[in-house]
Amino acid sequence: MVVRPGVIFRASLPLLLSLSFWLFGCATGDHARLKSGREFFARGDLARAETEILSPEVLESKKSRLQHYLWLASLGMGEESYEKSLFYLDRARVLALELRSDRGGFDWLSSEYKSNPIEYSYLHFFLVISNLMLAERGGTKAWSIPEVRLRDGTLLIPARAVPARTYSPKEISDFRIRARAELLAWNQFLELLKRTYPGQSFYQDDLLARLLGCFVHGGGSSREERRTGEILGEMALGILEKSSEYPALEGSKGELLQLAKRLVKRAGHSESTDPEGMVLIESGLLPELKERRIVVGLSTLFERIEDPGLRFQLERIGLQVLLQFAPEFGLVAFTGAVAGAVTSDADHAPKSISGAIDRSFGFEISFPTMDVSSSPSLDSRLLLVSRDGSRLEYPLSSLSPIREIFAHELAVRAEKEWSGKAVKIGLQYLAVLLPAISAYRDAVREGNLFKKLAILAGFFLAKKAIDRANAPDLRSWSILPELISGEMLRVPAGAYSATLLFRGSAGERQVPLGELNLKPKEPFLLHRRVFVSPSGGL
Repeated sequence: MVVRPGVIFRASLPLLLSLSFWLFGCATGDHARLKSGREFFARGDLARAETEILSPEVLESKKSRLQHYLWLASLGMGEESYEKSLFYLDRARVLALELRSDRGGFDWLSSEYKSNPIEYSYLHFFLVISNLMLAERGGTKAWSIPEVRLRDGTLLIPARAVPARTYSPKEISDFRIRARAELLAWNQFLELLKRTYPGQSFYQDDLLARLLGCFVHGGGSSREERRTGEILGEMALGILEKSSEYPALEGSKGELLQLAKRLVKRAGHSESTDPEGMVLIESGLLPELKERRIVVGLSTLFERIEDPGLRFQLERIGLQVLLQFAPEFGLVAFTGAVAGAVTSDADHAPKSISGAIDRSFGFEISFPTMDVSSSPSLDSRLLLVSRDGSRLEYPLSSLSPIREIFAHELAVRAEKEWSGKAVKIGLQYLAVLLPAISAYRDAVREGNLFKKLAILAGFFLAKKAIDRANAPDLRSWSILPELISGEMLRVPAGAYSATLLFRGSAGERQVPLGELNLKPKEPFLLHRRVFVSPSGGL
């Protein structure tokens, strides 16, 4: 018995309808809590942000859990509870390795968010900083985590309550050793990315990793470790000698070159009685990703016509032809145009009837994108005030303009992966379009109006299911800072009150950073997470 494609298409209609609703439900299950948590995070209300993330509906999906662990770790760093941060970072790293091994590589653009290269790179950064700061402080503040069970009762995170305590010299030494090990792991990861994504400049030359590695190794006690610091510093100099694709790095190139040279000199046993230290400030919050949609259909052709009057006439002719020669399809197309216009968000609202039709019926390919809008320049400085009232100011340079990096890499990756994704989605469309055409022709021969409308509706549902299955996940990276700025300082020993100064066209804003007690010849690290946006003015 021969089964015609149209019969298969009609039989599969209930399944397509169920798939469409299932995909919609999966995409929106944790949206409200994530949105609320991000808003609290952006305002610096870290306790309420943590409550939103530590919920079964958010942590249910293993595929999305890596991002949520990074959220929780970043919250711990924002609270300066670095031991708590390490708890989540260790879980994030184990999960990331599992997800990578499941796929044998990275899946950059996927509707099932798992991990991505840049986010995993900053997981290494967080691990290095958390270990260094625990060694720097010599102890931990009290912290706690509530028990979290999934909706089926499975225990995901056990409850923990850790009291404040002071570390032993051995524990402090162990934290420094772990920090150096994490720097090595970070370097190996960057080498992996260099092989996996050839031609991606930031993957090959991670300036932040080289400068931080030079500082950590350059302060070691052995000649071999200091030599490692020198090599990393020289690699940073090599990066800075080339032109950068990121305006923030180009604008700070002179200061960054001087910073790298001072770090190399320090690694070469430059003696000083004053404490030398590194300042690292994470500021702002990455904007939420947006979806860049490319639709192939009527409007794809019409939009190429520059004359607006001619374009309007052709659009009218196109719709009139549909209504005249295929009235049933024209009716569904017009209904789809209305639905497309109503359901489109402001960033993707169709500008014509054909565009609205394409929004509902067209061949759609989507990529994540991040906006990098121009903003007033901000001068960020570290202010140290001693107990006798003396003031010291140090300008901070951009070490990692994360917002620019992500926006650039997203654009480059979309350009490279456009053709492959177009073929993949195009084949999926053909798989439902060809049977639909065959079934439609059968219905035309039978003169069955309702069957024709049912077939068109079935194609519409199948198309929506394909669009949703191939839509990029836009939750990624939403808690990383916009910018990591810093400097290496040589400061007279003593006690200081530290303040971060942001100066721009709208005035000056001060962010207290706490107290610093600096001892002669002892290196120090000052790390803080602040929520003043370097791109949004004051």
